[in-house]
This record gives sequence, structure tokens and C-alpha cells, in this order.
Amino acid sequence: MRASLDSVAETSSLLQGTPQELWWGREDFISELVNDHVCDIRVQRGSLRADRFDHPYRCPEYFQEYYGPAINAYPNIGADTERVAELDSELSCEYFTDGVMECEYLILTARKR
Repeated sequence: MRASLDSVAETSSLLQGTPQELWWGREDFISELVNDHVCDIRVQRGSLRADRFDHPYRCPEYFQEYYGPAINAYPNIGADTERVAELDSELSCEYFTDGVMECEYLILTARKR
């Protein structure tokens, strides 16, 4: 992901022009979006262990089809085969270890005001 999304840095504030889907896992971003409309915001983080990939190249295929930032990244770098290969490699190496991919998720619940 770093290859295509290298303009996105870990900061405490939102970056101008950053795709919104990158921020849906951030409590501060979601709270800012809904704060005027809800109260009693509660968050819970969890992780999911996915062992469905029989080969590392299946991991980038999955991300291309189902993960918002990757869905957007591939068309943006599609003509640059070197960057596509780099992104594929990074997705495989970062998210696919010993046949297993660890995913973190965020559940946010709130009451409407």
C-alpha cells in the first residue's frame, strides 16, 4: 500500500485530498463526521484472521476486488507496470504471512440525538 498511497502519512489530523476510505478505521474521523447527529459513541476494535489464500498472489487479487483504497489505487497506477508489481509485492508481503492475513476492524455504535 505504501507504493501507491505514499502521500498518506500517519498524522493526528486528516490530510487534504486523502481518499475518505482510508480514514474509516480512525475513531477521530468517524466521530467528527457523526458527532453533531449522535451521542453515546462507543468503539470496539477487533481482528480477523483470514487463512483463505492458497498463494501470496491471491492476496493482491482480493484487495483489488474488495478493499476501497486498493480498488482506487490500481486504476491510478494501471499503466505503470513497475508500480503495479511493487504494490502487488507489498500487499503480499505486508498482509500475507505464512498463509495468513491479519485484518483489524473497527465497530462504532452510537445513539441518534
